[in-house]
Order: sequence, then structure tokens, then C-alpha cells
Amino acid sequence: MLATYNMWLVVFAVVVATAVSYTSLRLASRVAAGERGHDRLWPMFGTVAMGIGISLMHAIGMMGYSVRITLRYDI
Repeated sequence: MLATYNMWLVVFAVVVATAVSYTSLRLASRVAAGERGHDRLWPMFGTVAMGIGISLMHAIGMMGYSVRITLRYDI
């Protein structure tokens, strides 16, 4: 089966994954710094950011993949 990639979408997926990883690491550094008052919020924000980012990166990568059969994505 012949398959192709839309290189722009693949690059965009990598950019999204990089941005989300950076954001999660920055939030983790706030936890490590021990800022008081929001100790429980930073890990939660990091978890949500990483989960949304991984899902978004995967969806963008799937849109960039093309095969010669009909594919539909159902939310």
C-alpha cells in the first residue's frame, strides 16, 4: 500500500511535542523550587498540559499520514 506524509504537518506535530515538553518541564521546575501555596496545582497543570499535548501531537501526526483508502476520524 502506497502511503505518503504531509511534511508540514509532521514538522508541526514535532513543534507541538517540543513546546508541550518544555511547558511540562517548566511546571515541574516550579514544583522542585518549592514555591509555597500552589504545591498541588503545578503538578496538576503539568499533567493536563502533557496529556493535551500528546493527544494533539498524535492527532496532527495522523492527519499528516495519507493512504489510498478512505479514512475518517470520529471524535
